[in-house]
Amino acid sequence: MRVEQYIKNYSMSKNDIEHFKHVENISLKLYSELIKIFPTNPILKIQNAQKLISYSALLHDIGAFLEYKTQKPHNKAGCKLILENKIDDLCEFLTNNQAEFDTIKELFNENESKGQEEIFKTYCSNNR
Repeated sequence: MRVEQYIKNYSMSKNDIEHFKHVENISLKLYSELIKIFPTNPILKIQNAQKLISYSALLHDIGAFLEYKTQKPHNKAGCKLILENKIDDLCEFLTNNQAEFDTIKELFNENESKGQEEIFKTYCSNNR
């Protein structure tokens, strides 16, 4: 399943999709301004940063519809939903940009990124 189809399948209404697209637009505009202010920031300079920002913005509230059913916070429900359902273009992006994620991981505190590599390997495994 691709990101766009995933959003359509797990959104509660047309307003949700419009909200996701609005957040994507604002996020990309913010990125454009930040890269002008901080042109040497290694996180802002990762290859295909705009694609990662787009995916993040589009999927940021994907668990909202589950929050009503499970009483689980939407961020946790969304994370579980994404990890349990392979999103093809997101997985392709993560696989093709592993070097950039390794750079980001080095820039952040090792404790904060602990376990992320295992999640990545599990999520993008071909066994799914």
